[in-house]
Amino acid sequence: DIVFGNSVQPFFQHLEKVYSITGDPSAPRLYMFEGTAWPNGTANEVPQGGQMIMNRGASQICLEEWRQAIIKYPKRKFDQDALKLLIHDPNRKCEFIIMKREDRIIQFPALRDIKKRYDALTSGSATPANYATLVHFRNSADVMVEVTPEAFETYLRDVLRFKPGQVDELGITAKVRMAAHK
Repeated sequence: DIVFGNSVQPFFQHLEKVYSITGDPSAPRLYMFEGTAWPNGTANEVPQGGQMIMNRGASQICLEEWRQAIIKYPKRKFDQDALKLLIHDPNRKCEFIIMKREDRIIQFPALRDIKKRYDALTSGSATPANYATLVHFRNSADVMVEVTPEAFETYLRDVLRFKPGQVDELGITAKVRMAAHK
C-alpha cells in the first residue's frame, strides 16, 4: 500500500479532540479507522490497519497480541485476517477504538475515483480537488486491476499537486507503481 499525506497536525488535533486520545496513557489501545467496507455493517468487518494511533509504551501489548494472532494462523493471507480474529477474542487485553472514516481525513481511492478524476483532468473540466489529509492507495484491495499507468500517474500528480508540465525531479511518479492483479 502507498499513503500520501498533507499536514498532519490539524488531523491529529481533530482526532485527539473527538476520540480523547490523550486519555489514560497506560491503557493498551489501538485507534483505527473503519475498514473500507465498514458501512455495510457486516459482523466480519475489520478496521483499516494501515494507519493507527497508539501510545508506543502502553500499546506494545496490542501489537504483540496482533503479532501472535498472525503467527497462530499462518495460512491467513493478510494481517487484517489476524486482526479480525483478535478483535473478536474475548481474552485480548487490547482495546480497539474505531474511528469514523471521514473523507476529509482519510480517503481510499477506488478505481472509479481515479478514472473519473483522470477523465476530468484530461478533458479540461476538472475543478480543484480537495484531497484528504491521508490518501491511501490499497494494493491488496484490487483497486488497480484495470487502471492504466497514464491514468494513475495523472491522478497521482494531481494528489501531489504538481503544476501542469512540472518536472518530477524526484521521480516519484515513476517509482510508485501498484501491482496489477489480473
